[in-house]
Formats: sequence, structure tokens, C-alpha cells
Amino acid sequence: MFDRSFAGLPRDQVAELRHELRLRLQDLAGRARDNHGLDLYVPTERRHGVTAAASFVVAEVSVGSVPDADPALLVAQLIAGDAHTSAVTVDGTIGARAQRVAAADAACGVEHASRRVDYVLPVPADPDRWVVVSLSTLGSGDPDDELAQLLVELFDAMMTTFRWRRP
Repeated sequence: MFDRSFAGLPRDQVAELRHELRLRLQDLAGRARDNHGLDLYVPTERRHGVTAAASFVVAEVSVGSVPDADPALLVAQLIAGDAHTSAVTVDGTIGARAQRVAAADAACGVEHASRRVDYVLPVPADPDRWVVVSLSTLGSGDPDDELAQLLVELFDAMMTTFRWRRP
């Protein structure tokens, strides 16, 4: 992965850049793990000279609900009164989709604002378990730019292929 990412750079810069990238990836993975992340997806290869400044994480959360809680009611509460959150159906399961811009937060080590999209979905036949799939992108440096919007569209398209499967 690293060798392709640094192809064409002077050798004296590669060691330092590898170290910095490794630290950033370890930090990203640690944050995902701290937030109950199960899977972290980060693009590592350039396409048309650009590596997309985006990632998404899949996490499982428990709402600690009563066994008979209706996921549709919980989704309705999630989307109530929020113009940036809407109901979605993913593989026959009703859920919520939220989109926002998160501000930079130097205190938390977040240097730039980012566009965020979250899908919140109840696990079928287990209303206490929910899956959250979250995209974060910087776009081309502006979370409102064309690249950020294209990456959101790609993420939404990927979520249309999401399927539940019992092991």
C-alpha cells in the first residue's frame, strides 16, 4: 500500500511520510475502535492523481431498549424536526440517514471541517442492536465542494447495495 502511495517522491521524504501516514492511520483506527467500530474503510490508492480524503466506518451500537421497542418509532424520533435527517429503507429495513458538516476541532485533533453522512439501521429481528455506517470526507478541502458531494453520492450508492445476512 505505502509503496504505491509514495511512488515518484524523493527517497529522503518517503521514510518521514510513511511514519506520519502510519501514525494517522493508527489514530483513525483507534478512534473508530473507541466508537464501537467493526470495520474501517480508507482509500489508499490514487485515481486520476487524487487519493480521496474520505473514510467510512461500520459500528454496532445498543440502544438499551425494552425488548418490544419498535424500530420504526425510534427512527421517527431520530428524524423528527431535523431537516438534515430522513427516513431510508436499506434492504427492507427502515432506518435514518443524517447529513451534516462537522466543524474542525483542534482540541480533538480534527484539523479540518468535514462532510458527514450517517446511516442508522436496526438489526432485523433484534431491536436492541443497531448498525451505524458513517462517511467522513474533506472533499478537496471544503466539505461543501463538488468532490465532497460526489463522494456522498458514491457512499449513498454503496449503501443501496447493503444486505443483511445471518452467519
